[in-house]
Amino acid sequence: MNRREILTALPSALVASQAAAATEAPRALSARGEANLTAFARLLAYVRFFHPTDEAAATDWSALAVSHVETVEAARSPAELVARFEAVFRPLAPTLKLYAASTPPAARPDAPPAAGTMVMWKHWGAALTSPSTYHAARVAVADGRPRVLPLSLGGGVSALMPTTANAMPAAFEAPTLAAAATAARAYPADERRVHLAAVILAWGVLHHFYPYLDTAGDWDAALSEGLRSAARDPDGQAFRLTLARMVATLRDGHGNVYYRSAEKGLPIGWSWIEDQLVITALPDDAKDLTVGAVVTRIDGVDVRQRLAMLDPEICAATPQWLRFKSLQRLQERPDGTPAVLQGETPDGRPFTASLAAAPWKTVYALASKSAVANFSEPRPGVVYVDLARVTDDDLQTRMTQLAAARGIVLDDRGYPSGPARMLLYHLSDRTLHSPRFEKPIVTEPDGRNVVFDGEGSWVMAPHEPRFPGRLVLLTSGGSISYAESWAGTFEGEKLGPIVGGPTAGTNGNINPLWLPGGFLVVFTGMRVRKQDGSRHHGVGIIPTVPVAQTLAGFRAGHDEVLERGAALAAGDA
Repeated sequence: MNRREILTALPSALVASQAAAATEAPRALSARGEANLTAFARLLAYVRFFHPTDEAAATDWSALAVSHVETVEAARSPAELVARFEAVFRPLAPTLKLYAASTPPAARPDAPPAAGTMVMWKHWGAALTSPSTYHAARVAVADGRPRVLPLSLGGGVSALMPTTANAMPAAFEAPTLAAAATAARAYPADERRVHLAAVILAWGVLHHFYPYLDTAGDWDAALSEGLRSAARDPDGQAFRLTLARMVATLRDGHGNVYYRSAEKGLPIGWSWIEDQLVITALPDDAKDLTVGAVVTRIDGVDVRQRLAMLDPEICAATPQWLRFKSLQRLQERPDGTPAVLQGETPDGRPFTASLAAAPWKTVYALASKSAVANFSEPRPGVVYVDLARVTDDDLQTRMTQLAAARGIVLDDRGYPSGPARMLLYHLSDRTLHSPRFEKPIVTEPDGRNVVFDGEGSWVMAPHEPRFPGRLVLLTSGGSISYAESWAGTFEGEKLGPIVGGPTAGTNGNINPLWLPGGFLVVFTGMRVRKQDGSRHHGVGIIPTVPVAQTLAGFRAGHDEVLERGAALAAGDA
């Protein structure tokens, strides 16, 4: 692939310093060290994304952060911190002016006069890997005037940073996803300096490019807490939890941290029904366990206590998605050991049972099993369609059945298959539009003056055959992203009642951020609004007919959400 090899574009001195850096054992940060690293995080992100020199564009920022993080931490005063910042950033940003906040320059220097084309960075989202929907370029400044940004970095240090430069406009080519992953994994995951650098790099990207930072928790506090925890983490597994707690501050349903994921989990289906953990599916060889039983303790720990421990590590925009994800986390068995489950059977007897861990493909297969056949008829003339199980073959063989149906129940409680989107073209005799997908256009730091790139959406002209029957959509707290594009189209176009629970409240293309040590952070990279322009994030699709599964109904074999939807599709409710 024809692209710039960022890793080999580093100044040789930077590469040498990375190789020679000493590794420190975990230890707590001093107050001075924390202030120094906070300033480092801010300055690194400012130069990386808003100082448009060739040197800054070609820098491997992971290498820079890992190489210098402990040297910066050790500065004993603002003046010493300025000197260390000068050594790090002067080769990349020669016009950057750093000074101790207590001794500002006598007069603010004027920006150098323009000579030739003045350029500045323009980001369409965070361009972290390629190919991607997100990209960045150095573009000509509209008024041709140089600009200087005053920065208060913390740690007693301030700066004046030009955000324009004399250069020809040039695009930025990010590394491929595979190259970014390989580079990230080259750093030892158990090193203190790697942990600190990863926090610094992640914070800067998300600070400038996460489109919903206004709805997140205290992101500055997340940096402080992340640095303090990272400095003490003994290994990569402990640091993964530090990153997870930091990312959870974003309140982003796509937000996640991946690192040596558990290879096994519990082969069991369970749901949170009437504030209880209820077994909904089991493998055929499960012993001493019963579908419909309530689990109250796992490995001797109360279920609610375990959930309370997990919740701070889970990134979610809504309570319903938080519960959905926490139940998935309960299934993880990193060491592959069996779990001891305790609870109460459907007839009220206490039980204790051991459940062996299984490969995740077995766990997923069990979770995807359904008691209802796709394209079956829960009521005469009403066809049930599980969007997660629609295939290309169904689009060829089931069209006549759907066109003749008096009602169709579309189940969006899972994650729709790729072919399922094509069904939208047959639901109306008019052109349909999805929610609005909008990339943030960032030209200034700190979320200032962000604009969004128009109103991109799916546009679905009507196709034959038309499905004229009553349409009903089923939703739940586990409906996220693509499922919400589906549900958002259904809601915005007023195609019929929506039955069940509110969706996850998170949609839009994700963005992967590889960090040194092999840690992968995923976050939502664009804004999504409903068709009427209102917020989707943290709200989701609210059902017009709220229905919750009851424990008695489940034990009696009823899917109460589906049954209500089928009644509406039949015209009986």
